Amino acid sequence: MIFKSLGVLVSVLFVSIAASAQPDVLRWHKDVTLEAKRFNIDTTAARQMLDVNVRYRHWFESNNLSKYQLRLLSDAVLFYRSSYLPDTTRETLRRAKIIFDLSGYHSKLLKLRAYEVGLKGGSLRELNRQMDSVYLQTKDEIGNLYTQFREDSQFFGNSALPVWESNVRDLLTNTPEIKEVVIAPQTQWGMFLSVSQEFFADKTKEVFKHATGGGMGIYLDVKRSRFLVDISIGASRTKGEIDAKGYWAAGTRATHARADLMYGWKVIDKSFALVPYVGYGLSEFTPSKAEKDDKRAARGYSPVIGLEVSRKFKHTENMFEKTSYFARASVTVTPGNNIRNYGGSQVNVKLSVGLSGAKMKYKDVKE
Repeated sequence: MIFKSLGVLVSVLFVSIAASAQPDVLRWHKDVTLEAKRFNIDTTAARQMLDVNVRYRHWFESNNLSKYQLRLLSDAVLFYRSSYLPDTTRETLRRAKIIFDLSGYHSKLLKLRAYEVGLKGGSLRELNRQMDSVYLQTKDEIGNLYTQFREDSQFFGNSALPVWESNVRDLLTNTPEIKEVVIAPQTQWGMFLSVSQEFFADKTKEVFKHATGGGMGIYLDVKRSRFLVDISIGASRTKGEIDAKGYWAAGTRATHARADLMYGWKVIDKSFALVPYVGYGLSEFTPSKAEKDDKRAARGYSPVIGLEVSRKFKHTENMFEKTSYFARASVTVTPGNNIRNYGGSQVNVKLSVGLSGAKMKYKDVKE
């Protein structure tokens, strides 16, 4: 449902932006003015004919309580190319402005009444039926205003204009604005690719050379907390003969793999981020060229501590999500890898690039 709703939202915004870009189309706003030279002038017409349209779309966003929040987009537009005035006198433009302002009021009133529907339970069919009633009620009210203005103009002439300008101004002023605001996302996901250098100490260093390789990681941020899975694969070699679930000759090419599951806290979380970590990890050496039934492996599990420094260098944003691109440097330390007979500490230094994304959420507020 939410993706369908967002699709409607994007399509409406696209139409609105496209309309605004056309020189013959004017979107209503609080301080809008009309230009006589942009209208068609037909001196044979008895009265003006304005092509004014109020456009609207609504949809329902669901929450976790099986209720729906009504959302609505609406605007009023005037099409100069298909609008005609009998002349370009000041009074004629004032009449046109009153009509256009009534359309703006129509748009504002729809937004307000949609907002007042609030959070609702029930079926979508029932909710759409309720919204249809809102549309019809609002249309009838605005229609009555148009009719009254036309009758007053015919009966009182130009003397009706100041009264209607004041009345419409009061309607617009006394109708609250409903504005859409972004809700700051509480969760976001991220991933990165890395190049890494592993440094070994103690007995691990005595039998394996330092490993160079790469890796990847994924994480989930919940507010300031970060849950991270970080995987590295590096190339190493034995320094001498060893026995780790089988015989390893000196100089055997080895693959060092490590997988760390860590929890971090974002001490600084702006364009620059600083994140310390604690966690638990697996460290494993296996022959790079292993036979089919080769069971040789040197494996151990141990606690991990780490520190990350990252810098966001680009942001993109649309109606669906906000994406950030970042560069990252990190160091993780394994105090003791607990590999049987070949245990020792490890230091993993990484340089990474990655991206993070957060789903955009919106709500309407009354001002």
